[in-house]
Amino acid sequence: MASGTDTTSVSGNAGQAALDRFAGMMIERMRQMKDTGWKQGWIGGASGFAGLPQNVSGRNYSGSNSFFLQLQTAAMGYRLPVYLTFKQAHNLKAHVLKGEKAFPVVYWDMMVKDKYGKRITRKNTVRWARRKRKEWR
Repeated sequence: MASGTDTTSVSGNAGQAALDRFAGMMIERMRQMKDTGWKQGWIGGASGFAGLPQNVSGRNYSGSNSFFLQLQTAAMGYRLPVYLTFKQAHNLKAHVLKGEKAFPVVYWDMMVKDKYGKRITRKNTVRWARRKRKEWR
């Protein structure tokens, strides 16, 4: 299992490394909860933060990213669950504290290909789906 801030796993896949890191975080959190008698939920409580994790522009993270960033917020003792990229920090003329490491966020998307294996854009996929729905009525 990947640990720390490694960006690749044994298989060399960055996505798998992120999943390994998330699994490690969950295992560690379960150990912590077991050691304390688990009187609280997974997150919150003594950490004192409120709200869902969001990016610096104010958009809430969703799905597994929200859950894992909540775990990260609690694990690091952050008071606010606001995240940004190194580039966003640079553009805002903000400074990242020495020693801080990136935390992976997973981008999920659907890819549709035609019968020749060529990728179809999301816009064309929507158009195609509308046409097909009309045909099926």
